[in-house]
Amino acid sequence: MTKPTIKTERYHLARIGADPTPNSGRGIKKADGIIYLNEYPFISVDTKEYKKGFRVTPDLWAKINTDAHINQSEPAYQLILGEKQETKLMVIGEGLFLELLEYYLEGHTK
Repeated sequence: MTKPTIKTERYHLARIGADPTPNSGRGIKKADGIIYLNEYPFISVDTKEYKKGFRVTPDLWAKINTDAHINQSEPAYQLILGEKQETKLMVIGEGLFLELLEYYLEGHTK
């Protein structure tokens, strides 16, 4: 894997339908994005690439939550792992997971 760049991180945002956006006063130089639903912010995504692995800490999740709160949306952390970027993960809060599960089950259990 080449060194992560804003260009590759923005590519991963585009893959999931997120629009790059300035966030927390850091400007558009960070790989932050928002997924919109009916023109309203739905999920704020912070994207990072790592060769080996990464640890999600309470402090990191607090930062991601703060960014999402500013955007009036739900937080998500997109992790791209591996030399060939073969592992792609989305870390979301339990509340959003339960909402998505309920929505999915409503459409698939009738």
